[in-house]
Amino acid sequence: MKNKYILITGASSGMGEATAILLANHGYKVFAGVRSVSAIQKLKNLRNSNIIPLRLDVTKETDIIEAIDQIKSIVDSFGLFALINNAGNNYSTPTETYNEEKARNLMETHFWGMASLTRHRISLLRVYAEQHKEGARVLSVGSVGSISAFPFIQFYNAAKFAILGFTESLRFELKPQNIHLSVILPGSVKTEIWRRTEETINETLSLLN
Repeated sequence: MKNKYILITGASSGMGEATAILLANHGYKVFAGVRSVSAIQKLKNLRNSNIIPLRLDVTKETDIIEAIDQIKSIVDSFGLFALINNAGNNYSTPTETYNEEKARNLMETHFWGMASLTRHRISLLRVYAEQHKEGARVLSVGSVGSISAFPFIQFYNAAKFAILGFTESLRFELKPQNIHLSVILPGSVKTEIWRRTEETINETLSLLN
């Protein structure tokens, strides 16, 4: 696995952190994208030589470009084996009371950040795919909310539906290049995202009182 490099976003907590650790423990070299200095230090404290923390806010083009340069300097001619688009957040509110800035941030994180990151990584994935019969991989984290909508998380549902549609289309585009795409549709998992969801619900309720 020493030459199999993987980039995963949203690795500071929850499924992203757990996946980064699992892959690293299985011998993969994992670029773990996080947004804060404290999250980078948290990963460094694991003292796992297979985990390479990266400052990467997927809503910022400058972060994406800088991360590309860092990754290129390390993977060299090996290329990137896999990209895991995991970064996400949630915002729960009745439609009549939604905050546009928060709603747009959710869409930027889940969908546009994923699209931009994927676009910029295709060339590195192609380098790996051209050298290995198994090909390269792009895995994006969707949700059961990608196929079935629920009340008050309309923007989360919209973003997850969009991820599914984007991936279905891009799968046809990249298959001839030996790059394979998948969307994972997990159910509810007990992670920090639900604590933050509860916070947004309480914020909304306070505005209605």
